[in-house]
Amino acid sequence: MKHFAPNTSPAFTAGIDCLALPEKFSGAAYYIHHLTRNLLETERRFAVVIFCKPRHRHLYQPFLKPGDRVVTPSFKTRAGRILYYEYGLSRRLRREGVDLFLATHYLCPPRHPAYRIVNTFHDLGFVEHPRYYGWIRRFYFGRRYRTFLERADLIFAVSHLTRRSLERRFGERVPPVEVVYPGTDHLADGEPGNGKLNGVSKPVMLAVNTFEKRKNIPEIIRLFRYLKEVHRFPHQLWLVGQRANGWPEIRRAIAASPVGADIVLKEHLSTADLVRCYRQAELFVNMSAYEGFGFTPMEAINHNLPAFLFRNAVLDELLPENPYIFSHLEIEAWGDQIARARVNQYRERLSPDCISQLNWQRSAGKAAALLEALWSGNLQKRSRVPSDIAL
Repeated sequence: MKHFAPNTSPAFTAGIDCLALPEKFSGAAYYIHHLTRNLLETERRFAVVIFCKPRHRHLYQPFLKPGDRVVTPSFKTRAGRILYYEYGLSRRLRREGVDLFLATHYLCPPRHPAYRIVNTFHDLGFVEHPRYYGWIRRFYFGRRYRTFLERADLIFAVSHLTRRSLERRFGERVPPVEVVYPGTDHLADGEPGNGKLNGVSKPVMLAVNTFEKRKNIPEIIRLFRYLKEVHRFPHQLWLVGQRANGWPEIRRAIAASPVGADIVLKEHLSTADLVRCYRQAELFVNMSAYEGFGFTPMEAINHNLPAFLFRNAVLDELLPENPYIFSHLEIEAWGDQIARARVNQYRERLSPDCISQLNWQRSAGKAAALLEALWSGNLQKRSRVPSDIAL
């Protein structure tokens, strides 16, 4: 793929923020990492400076082109990172000659005449669905969203749901907003296996989620019990994810379930093991009540895995009508439909073709074009809606 010509100076220098990347990736981290990787490889007229933690340098170093580089600021805590955004990052951007800074996870430095800012909003869950989050995050982001919006020249939203939420809640205070969808092709696809994971004697019903309250995992455990007791499913339920604020409730639900012996908790799987789960499980279930985008249903669909999903607002935006998508959380109706689908060999499963347009090459191409348009002054402004007016 072409990049800016090696004998031609880049038109400008774009900084990309990868400082929020955790040790184990999920959700927003996938967006940050894969968008950055693909921006490095896409055709572009600008040089890139990656800002990341020292342990993530190796992720980007092999993909740098002439004029690109990696910068690794030093801080040891989350509080240190927040302080760095407020008091250290602006100076570093100027020192590195950054003309346009792509903030990828809400936080961004103060405005300065030397550079422009593009900020990325994944969702507004902290203020729109506060019951799903701890008070510290609700308190911090509830007061800082507006500041981060006002610092930006352009906003990237990961879905139209997020864009509408921004414009409805903040109205005229929102700078132009463009939707840059994530890709969903970051895990290799493959044909489904026989429903049994290697070394497991029973077929597997799979749920992959960070163990947060909004993911409704105790409801998945109730559904699994219904399938076992009413429809005599021989399966194991594999719950794959990372600990979060729903973890204690999940553990209690498993301990109290009569079918708890067939529930397997898996934390921090490698990418290879996660792909193995998608390829070899028999079916996938997701009951998440709220997402800005939501990767795991898309990963399951890309592996041709029958996916039974709760139709939250973002899935309503992204996926076609399908009998495996439910507009409610009535356990008996889910269980009966899943049992019928199994008898029919899951013939109505969603095809990977329905999300083929959600790929990282396209995401990076759109992001690069928007950065160049902002720099050149050719970005068209989006019409706004008044604050708190429903769309």
